[in-house]
Amino acid sequence: MGELVSAWVFRYCLVFTSAISTTLTSLTRLASGFLMSLVSQAARCVIPPVCGESAMSTITLLYFASLQAQAQTATEVITLAAGDTPATVYQQLQQQYGFSLTPAQLRAAVNHAMARWDQVLNDGDILAFIPPVSGG
Repeated sequence: MGELVSAWVFRYCLVFTSAISTTLTSLTRLASGFLMSLVSQAARCVIPPVCGESAMSTITLLYFASLQAQAQTATEVITLAAGDTPATVYQQLQQQYGFSLTPAQLRAAVNHAMARWDQVLNDGDILAFIPPVSGG
């Protein structure tokens, strides 16, 4: 009789442990999925500007040749006001770094494609100023 009770208790504990393990696994998956959903939603969330403030954009600048030497960096991230263009950015950079080349001597590229100087920049854009190249 004692062996029968022991076997029954063992079987009960085994089933109970398996049920708890399955439940915990399911809860972990559910919680993980829920948290990932929240993180995904938060990443897409856009906070509107406070009254009176304008939206700001962050872009990456790439410098080449003489511009890279004058800026003493190949790349930097800057924050712009809404509506800024390659022309307005270059004007600011000329004042900041003393660039000697005029916009007429450069080409602007946005997101790896040649761009107009009056193209409005967007958040996350990559802006490059390409100086004249010589050589053979």
